[in-house]
Amino acid sequence: MDEQGQSQVQKLSSVFMFDGVTKDLDWNKVSFIIWDLDGVLCPDDDVADEITVIALNKVFGQFLADQGLDVDPDFLNYLANQVDTSERFEDKPLFKAFEDQVDISQFMTPEYHAKVHEALIETARSYGLPAYCEQTVQALGHLDPIQQQYILTHSSKLWAEYVLGQLRLPGFQTQDNVYDYERVGFKSKADGPQAFLQICEEHGLDPSRGLFIDNTYLNLIKASELGFQTILILNEKDPLPADTAHVTAQFKSAMAVGDHYRLAERHQHEDQLSKAEIEARGTDSPVEDQSSLACASQAGDQDPGACGTDQASDFRAAM
Repeated sequence: MDEQGQSQVQKLSSVFMFDGVTKDLDWNKVSFIIWDLDGVLCPDDDVADEITVIALNKVFGQFLADQGLDVDPDFLNYLANQVDTSERFEDKPLFKAFEDQVDISQFMTPEYHAKVHEALIETARSYGLPAYCEQTVQALGHLDPIQQQYILTHSSKLWAEYVLGQLRLPGFQTQDNVYDYERVGFKSKADGPQAFLQICEEHGLDPSRGLFIDNTYLNLIKASELGFQTILILNEKDPLPADTAHVTAQFKSAMAVGDHYRLAERHQHEDQLSKAEIEARGTDSPVEDQSSLACASQAGDQDPGACGTDQASDFRAAM
């Protein structure tokens, strides 16, 4: 990349990053991307929280009824909306309130995990979610030259496929690219490298050529240790972690990642690009730097929920 190109990309980085996390994201070394789903491709917002609570309470309420407990739905809603600092799903206030009356472990099963996500999709559809604005789809479309892209999520395959059907993310030619919590043996991304190694082994991928994108710092550590570059997605509401040793770059949204790739790719010499990337460049020329930067800046500053109804549910807990 020439000096002018480096300067422009650095300026763009200052638009998309904040709190000073700027390191060495090198798109030349990226041949595949692994995305987190909830909080990354599905931004968090108040409506997302609301439909998550509705879906969870519906299924958990039926579980309690099957156990012989008749619980007021308003009480379940009150419990589900309590401030929650628990690290384990079973320690959430919603479940702790009934642990002396029923065996909560019977709810922590793949069967109920699937039921919650079925209710989640039903509720999301009734709310018209997710519905992605044109800018989001266009920005992620810039990543089309990177044809190997995967989802690694603590949510279900059912939910992932619903979201991807709405989003049309490049590189998802088959359902084989979706790794839900069940497929990786209910292993957390923060607990070990197994999930990342499974994806690499099953698709013949080199971790040092990978990029992992997540909105939780702890989830980046094992990927970074394997050689992945990492991107931390944080909006202005989220505090920057004190330790950023395993963060290659930090962006405000997935949309900003796509726009950053587009500008960075435009300044690469053709001998550093794949055929797909050269074709994607089209007739654009680096002489359009200033207009490109302005356009990308607008995308980076935009609230992910401000364009249309760019919202989706976040079923955070791993069951």
